[in-house]
Amino acid sequence: HSVSMVVEGGLDLNVATAIYQKRGLGVYTNPDSTAGSTSVPVTDANTGTITTIGFQRPTYVPIYATMVIHGLAGYTTATLAAIQTAIVAYLNGLQIGETVTYSAFYAVASSVMPNILTPQFSITSLFTGITSSPYGTTDITLSYYQVAQGTLANIIVTEA
Repeated sequence: HSVSMVVEGGLDLNVATAIYQKRGLGVYTNPDSTAGSTSVPVTDANTGTITTIGFQRPTYVPIYATMVIHGLAGYTTATLAAIQTAIVAYLNGLQIGETVTYSAFYAVASSVMPNILTPQFSITSLFTGITSSPYGTTDITLSYYQVAQGTLANIIVTEA
């Protein structure tokens, strides 16, 4: 009888119009009560009837990580920046509501090495979280309307 949508991108009126045109007759569109809830009046071009269409915008959740690596043969300081960039790309590639997988940080960091058979570094510690002092070592589960947001400033990679 009703639908709830989390929509990223597009102008509110364009999104609401597309939902209005695609939903079935009598289907209620739920605006959510959480942050990002949007209700837009859409006027039917044929009848002039105004229908309020509800949907939700995603909430962006900053993800923080601190990683310490130990440099091995072939390691350079450019490796730190490459790891940071790769982690940010991983986080920003996640979809709305998708879990931030703790072990993926290891995989993403390792992906910057040209040859995994001759590693340039080893990861000695990793903490992740949704606060600026991450302490977690588990997956970060996001709600259906949340999406991970990665920025270089929130991903700290150091060599020890």
